[in-house]
Amino acid sequence: FRFEGAATMNPATMNLGNAEMQIFATMHFKELLRKFVENNQRPDGRQLNQIRPVSIIPNPLAAPAGSVIVSMGSTRLLAACKVEPAVLDTSAPTEGRLQITCTLGARAVDALEAKKARERQQSIAAFITKILLSTKVLDLTELVMPEANCCLQLSVDIGCMSDDGNVLDAALTATLAALRAATFHTYMTDESGKVVPRTDQPKTRLTLRHYPFSLSFGLFDNAILHDCTHKEEQQLTGCLSMVYNNEGQLCGIYKPGGQAMPKEAMK
Repeated sequence: FRFEGAATMNPATMNLGNAEMQIFATMHFKELLRKFVENNQRPDGRQLNQIRPVSIIPNPLAAPAGSVIVSMGSTRLLAACKVEPAVLDTSAPTEGRLQITCTLGARAVDALEAKKARERQQSIAAFITKILLSTKVLDLTELVMPEANCCLQLSVDIGCMSDDGNVLDAALTATLAALRAATFHTYMTDESGKVVPRTDQPKTRLTLRHYPFSLSFGLFDNAILHDCTHKEEQQLTGCLSMVYNNEGQLCGIYKPGGQAMPKEAMK
């Protein structure tokens, strides 16, 4: 298939709803993207540095302590936070525990080999865990329950319902939102020595000391694209994510691979 006139396409006059143009966009997306980028535009109508709308639906699930659905454009994630008592770790007896898992569903990884999908899931979960602990978003010492001789384990499970790019940014947002939404009872030991929730007291919430957010962008030709869609990600020669918090502090940098980013992209 050859779309006649591709070299002289004008993004301003393109009709992406046209059937012939949809075929071209599917088969020759890189050429289409290049034409748009040359005019400081993108096929979905955004500017090069424009991110997609973000929405958060709190507590769609009743069972976990806290849950959210985060949408970033067509990328949708469900994050659920469980809070459970756990035995104190002898190597860190003054701290609670945090565990984050990320799962890309079958719809999200159709274009990826199984091994790459597992590595991507593990990498995203490990990076988010590192951000939360290294920048002390959570103080794990507050998760120790002296009255029950135990600690609390926070388990955040992130599930990708639809992957249209930039899963990392959405996953970090979903993790923080799920932690913020979580409510739970503290624990004590009853007369028989069993660890039980203190239902005589109101539920409590976690203390989040600050709120990191991630901004991911990629290099296409000589242009920097923010918040890339899945199709755009396939054409990038390099990508980078920078995490700042609500106080303007740099919390971390994530670079999964590819070409080195130019200095102007780091500014």
